[in-house]
Amino acid sequence: MNRTQKFAVVTIIGMLLTMASLALLLIPKFFFGRCVPLPVRITCLTILFIVFSGGLYFAIKKQRKDEVDTDERDIAIQKVAATISLASILVVVGISLVVANLVWGLNAEVPLWMLMLLFGVLVFIASVVYHTAILVQYGRSKSHE
Repeated sequence: MNRTQKFAVVTIIGMLLTMASLALLLIPKFFFGRCVPLPVRITCLTILFIVFSGGLYFAIKKQRKDEVDTDERDIAIQKVAATISLASILVVVGISLVVANLVWGLNAEVPLWMLMLLFGVLVFIASVVYHTAILVQYGRSKSHE
């Protein structure tokens, strides 16, 4: 497993853990009106920190001395993954605009927090699509060799 694959795996696992932690911390607040107790919040943040630290160590550490950082195939795979990620951003923005138009109409005002939420969702989706595309392309290239 080369460095690009390691970063993709670590990023996907980290983002899924972050989303699970956010759901654990925010769902009780918004749906039940209660905050999660402080020890639970501290435990979630500690687990996230430990997982991210271990994942970064795993991704940065070289397995062999002669291991290269990137080669031509890595660069080509990253370019295709970036193109797929950009296409996913355009699709999500298009769907968001259509839904907003259907729900609020053309003359409505959009609150600022919704734009910030849209930006966060776009970053999350683009990152997951980018790293998933990298892993899929490496999986396909290994099976055809």
